[in-house]
Amino acid sequence: ADCVPVLIAAGDEVAAVHAGWRGTASGIASKTARAMHDDFGTKPKEIYAAFGPSIRGCCYEVGPEVAGQFTPLFPEWDSNGGKRKLNLAEANRRQLEGAGVRADHIFDCCLCTTCEPAQFFSFRREPENPGRMVASICRLT
Repeated sequence: ADCVPVLIAAGDEVAAVHAGWRGTASGIASKTARAMHDDFGTKPKEIYAAFGPSIRGCCYEVGPEVAGQFTPLFPEWDSNGGKRKLNLAEANRRQLEGAGVRADHIFDCCLCTTCEPAQFFSFRREPENPGRMVASICRLT
């Protein structure tokens, strides 16, 4: 319930990406943009992406073993190790921009699942009963 739902559209093509820390660390959003190019000829500048509610840096402290996987995306982090506040949506934004998606084509609802208990489930907040959330995208014909 804390992972980033990334909804991607370009022309007739759409994709829904589940970007937890492992998927984000592996570059799942930028890999999806590249796959759209390779499979459908989609140019990165034609892609639009939207991020749904997810855990944000305000509530997502990670240890050095996770933080170290994101240091290339967050060069502003000092290199002394330790815990970091990880914003997965921002990491996915930086990856998409690095893949050529225009910054003004990336939209973020900026809602934290952990900060908003009345609206969202959160594994980090309630690991014993995290609940589930759904995000979807479709192409209208």
